[in-house]
Amino acid sequence: MQDMPLMQAVNKAAYFLLDSDVNSFEENLFQAMGAMAVAVDVDRVYIWENHLIDGVLHCTQVYEWSENAMPQQNNELTVNIPYSDVAPDWEAVLSRNKAINSLVCNMIAETREHLEAQGVKSILTLPVFLEGEFWGFVGFDDCRNERLFTEAEEMILRSASLLFAHGYRKNKIMREIDERNEYIRAMFESAPIGLTIFDDKLKPVDCNDAVLKIHGGIARERYLEHFFELSPEYQPDGMKSKDKALDILRHAINGEQIQTEWTHCRRTGALVPCEVTLVGAKTGGKDIVMAYAYDLRHIKKLEADLYEAKNLANHDALTGLYNRRYLDETLERILHILSRSTAQLSLLMLDIDYFKLYNDTYGHHEGDNCLKAIADILSKTLVREEDFVARFGGEEFVVVLPNTDGRGACIVAEKIISSIRDAKISHESSSISDYVTVSIGAINTNVYYERIKDDYLVMADEMLYASKQAGRDRYTFRRMG
Repeated sequence: MQDMPLMQAVNKAAYFLLDSDVNSFEENLFQAMGAMAVAVDVDRVYIWENHLIDGVLHCTQVYEWSENAMPQQNNELTVNIPYSDVAPDWEAVLSRNKAINSLVCNMIAETREHLEAQGVKSILTLPVFLEGEFWGFVGFDDCRNERLFTEAEEMILRSASLLFAHGYRKNKIMREIDERNEYIRAMFESAPIGLTIFDDKLKPVDCNDAVLKIHGGIARERYLEHFFELSPEYQPDGMKSKDKALDILRHAINGEQIQTEWTHCRRTGALVPCEVTLVGAKTGGKDIVMAYAYDLRHIKKLEADLYEAKNLANHDALTGLYNRRYLDETLERILHILSRSTAQLSLLMLDIDYFKLYNDTYGHHEGDNCLKAIADILSKTLVREEDFVARFGGEEFVVVLPNTDGRGACIVAEKIISSIRDAKISHESSSISDYVTVSIGAINTNVYYERIKDDYLVMADEMLYASKQAGRDRYTFRRMG
């Protein structure tokens, strides 16, 4: 099989995916996969995505194209499958960025039986790495012939696999955005995927329209002839643009997959940050480099918007502290991590003494000011990055102290009580002081997986009740067995 039809199929696949939106993506992806299948003469092409479940690497088939082969998608053998269940030797090979290119009859018994049941005779499985992590793999099945895929086929299909995975990830993100915010979704839809092809002399020889749009609609001839002049003199990391471009192109043409951020410069002087992925391939017996450019301007804006939205969802509007939702989610995660080594956790639950009387005396506006003042004191009391305080509800707060022993919990409790006393917030209706005070329930324990989040909160609440019964303006500590 000649290399050029396969290269043309990659360009055709890129066209299908570049022309996709949320509604047309699946149809276009199937056309792109079909174009690659026809070019390389296989019967089935599929995309699998990795994910961790309880620390074990699993994979799920997300898309499949098949013609003369029995479809395998959407059954119990294609969802949340540990690698060890169907192909015990694949994880070790693929996670090192190595391909599986084999006749099925030569594979180990467990894998051979699984593939022969699907009618597969030859298989090429290519790992996909995104942002330096083993994201998943793309597979190509030949159900009619026993053959090994050539080096050229393998290298070019790596480019197609990366294109499929980026397209799938882009579409997945776009769908999530569509559910949250139509405006952000529309903004993200305009993010292009650009492709530039370099020959074995590291000279750009072809490109697509999307990369020209990144440069403001520059003419194709100007882009190809003046490529090394279309960036600022220096990149953000301090390297000269031309030197860095030649360096990463040399690494790519020598077989390395390169992923880096790059800044382009339009004719107007405007800078365009991009993520650039370079993959080496062969065509006509010569080495080439395929460089994919992703415009990051909208993505960076999207990340900032999503970060702000997440912060709003996780914070109490009045005090600015974390809210009950964040407490529940984060405490669950902390307990999961600490339970692996039965590490220590300390928890403080505190309540403003006689706060109802405070509101009755000074009004709810001053009550809100009091809550904000207490929240500010609590925030300043915590000095470690992993510690946090959340508003539990009303005038109650919870302080979470991971990897903190009982002595440390008592020190924090004493510091909180002392700081609130020193603030001298007037409370003439209190029966224990002329100023606002708090009562605290403090616990410390080693974390075990048998306990749930509410076990710790209930015990801290019991200690808080004990402090109130003992006269308030104090803390009560207990070490949980």
